[in-house]
Amino acid sequence: MGAGFIIWVWVVAAAFFLVVEIFTVSFFISCFGVGAIGAAIVAAFAPEAYTTQMAVFVVVSAITVAMTRSFAERVSGKQAEDFGVDRLRGQPGVVVQAIDPVTGAGRVRVAREEWRADSVNMEPLAVGSMIEVVEVEGTHLVVRQRV
Repeated sequence: MGAGFIIWVWVVAAAFFLVVEIFTVSFFISCFGVGAIGAAIVAAFAPEAYTTQMAVFVVVSAITVAMTRSFAERVSGKQAEDFGVDRLRGQPGVVVQAIDPVTGAGRVRVAREEWRADSVNMEPLAVGSMIEVVEVEGTHLVVRQRV
């Protein structure tokens, strides 16, 4: 293979990784693009040193991943645990349609939203019963009666 060919292989690989990164949100794939650029630079000076090129690709990619991860953690900080439907855990509510474990019927209102619901210990709960959300399972809540 010619010297120019192997350089273009690395350049095309770098372009591929960087274009794929456009469609992701993690900055993970771009690290391999940076590694491929490093390998292309090595290929420009030592076109027959395939092992060295691959080593540079792996090492530069690994270093870039490590640097990107630590940077991302510092910038983004700790994510909130109660996000999305998980925010409903521990919230109070009221039964608006009787919860019947035999028929699988039952609806509750929590934070101005109505949800299908099951009781945590498979006991029926009457309309108007005060509940607390124990878990979110798919599109329904698991609740227990508040005492």
